[in-house]
Amino acid sequence: MNQWLECLQQQGAEFDDRQLLRFQENPADYPTLLSQPLLTALTDFAVLRFEGDKAKDMLQGQLTCDLKQLSPKQSLPACYCNPKGRVVANFQLMQLDDNNLLAIAERDQLDALEQSLKRFAPFFKVQMNLD
Repeated sequence: MNQWLECLQQQGAEFDDRQLLRFQENPADYPTLLSQPLLTALTDFAVLRFEGDKAKDMLQGQLTCDLKQLSPKQSLPACYCNPKGRVVANFQLMQLDDNNLLAIAERDQLDALEQSLKRFAPFFKVQMNLD
């Protein structure tokens, strides 16, 4: 993680206790910035990791996507809904390998997803970690 922070600092990022405050641009720079590659801070986003050989089985009955289509080369948009059909969490699901899946979204959505799914994890021997 320190290498990543150092890389961001070399690009002009300013931090306060490892929390990104801003890059050193100002509105006058925006037209120029749009014509070149840039780094964007996604500080509101987080990753929820599902680890275990039954992770796909646990999620298949809980999410709106077909996990048979998920592969290390193909991520899927996914939703988790409550029993009334209201969306609790909306995220992108990725597969690192057969035993590791990642849900990527805003932190508050992943907090809600983790709270809802943690009751099923012991039955499938799946570990969940929010990063």
